[in-house]
Amino acid sequence: MRIFRLVFVGLIPLILSFTLNSDLSEKTKYKMFVKAIDDNSTAPYYVVIKVKDMKAGIEKEICTEAPFLCGAIYKELNCNIFQSDSIAKTHSDRYFEFNNDSALWNISFDLYSAKDLADYKSTINMVSLINDIKSGEIKGKTFLDKNNRLKNQRMFSHLLINQGIMVRRGCIAGNMISFEEFRTTK
Repeated sequence: MRIFRLVFVGLIPLILSFTLNSDLSEKTKYKMFVKAIDDNSTAPYYVVIKVKDMKAGIEKEICTEAPFLCGAIYKELNCNIFQSDSIAKTHSDRYFEFNNDSALWNISFDLYSAKDLADYKSTINMVSLINDIKSGEIKGKTFLDKNNRLKNQRMFSHLLINQGIMVRRGCIAGNMISFEEFRTTK
């Protein structure tokens, strides 16, 4: 009986690790993206997108607020601002190319690197966090560090979105975020 307990207890971290959606489908990611773009709240959702800075030739995955992406499209294409959300949704791969510096600035393209994101991820127990969110134990987070608040908030949101968790910025206090598990509808 004691050996069984040791084996079972030893398997718990392995079993819990399978609860992370490391292979979240592109279809699900796109549905989350569309939900974020379609939401017109003053507490906007974040989106994870792939962006290429055409001038520098740098391509990376970033997290930004959905309205900021629409603003970047408006700045890049000089289109009607009310058409930018429709244009965004035509990118089912969530891949965007920008030449315009103000478009890149609008989405905070240079806020963090892939290495920054990996380093930040190593400080978080993602399995426990995702399980706590899915169970309803955690519904939000506040970022108070003046120096890295925006960067940490975006990286945290980036990690959650890639696990199928929708994240939105607080309406009144921008240093707060709330999250919910994304559920697909048939």
